[in-house]
Amino acid sequence: MTQALQEYDKSSERLSPAGLALHYANMINQIDNIALRPTCLSPNVRDSLYQGLPTSVRATLRSSLQRCNNKEEITAPQIKAEMEKNLQWLVPMAANTTNTEFSKKTAPSDDLIHLQTLYHADKKAADSYILELVTWLHQLIIAVKQNSMDSGVHPSDLQAMWARCCIPP
Repeated sequence: MTQALQEYDKSSERLSPAGLALHYANMINQIDNIALRPTCLSPNVRDSLYQGLPTSVRATLRSSLQRCNNKEEITAPQIKAEMEKNLQWLVPMAANTTNTEFSKKTAPSDDLIHLQTLYHADKKAADSYILELVTWLHQLIIAVKQNSMDSGVHPSDLQAMWARCCIPP
């Protein structure tokens, strides 16, 4: 191993050795599910996502949200397109991580391959992607709410729609 690679290995923290790969996979799946149905965001889901965020993400989230509030207004489809740029490769990695963790529990084996999972992901890079996605998610929810208000949907009607799509019969 080269000197530069050894230094990089020492200086970076990986998700799995830190026991975080599955947790990050679950956060990515939560973000993806909320982005698919932003009108169905209950306070419990929002609070659960926020509580699960890494400390470093929570610490910088407020300033990130303030910066995005100063930008020009963009539409919900534009926001979803921006989110999809990262979700299109993060969601399969999160699914592979979840499947690998499940496989280890059901059929323990030392020869599992951790490629295309979050196992070797750099924690700082993962935190950066999570922060970006949560910031976009915030903008998406605001855009969807604004769009519903502009189209004449009363907030109580919106809550009824949320209840229909989020609460099973």
